[in-house]
Amino acid sequence: MQLTEQGILHIKEDDISSLYCYRDLDGMAFDASLLFELQLQGLTLPQGSVRAIQFDFEAEESPL
Repeated sequence: MQLTEQGILHIKEDDISSLYCYRDLDGMAFDASLLFELQLQGLTLPQGSVRAIQFDFEAEESPL
């Protein structure tokens, strides 16, 4: 994950895979696993800092 100066949070396929791994293997809720992954990556998201989310996936693998 990466937060740009414009407030766009880029999420890669590997980031989502990690979140599901935490949920499935450790029983963590999605919000807890997101916070954990942000902490692992050393990324802080102050309130109001994210203006948009962009998924950096292959077209056929995109969740949206």
